[in-house]
Amino acid sequence: MEADEIRALRKRLKLTMAQLGDKLGVPQATVIQWELGERFPTKAHVQKMRALENQSPDAPAAKPTPGESVWAPFLGAPEFGALLRKLLVHPELRARALELAREYSDPARP
Repeated sequence: MEADEIRALRKRLKLTMAQLGDKLGVPQATVIQWELGERFPTKAHVQKMRALENQSPDAPAAKPTPGESVWAPFLGAPEFGALLRKLLVHPELRARALELAREYSDPARP
């Protein structure tokens, strides 16, 4: 995520640098350095920023960054990992999930 994207996101969310830092668990100085392009956020911080953006009521539809899969926001979500582990370990849950999935269209196949 580039400096101008971080600044634009923070402004869309109507947050100060200190408030964004609090939400991300980093000091205000780190946010300043990101917005100046002196440092770059980690992948985890970018995911947190994308999650904040998606929670915003006036958030635009999320678009993947170049080279990023449309599935990236889901794959990085902690609940996705927990669900995947449960599906892999519990055969009865996997069978029920497959049965339920038959009722829904596949978003990968328009």
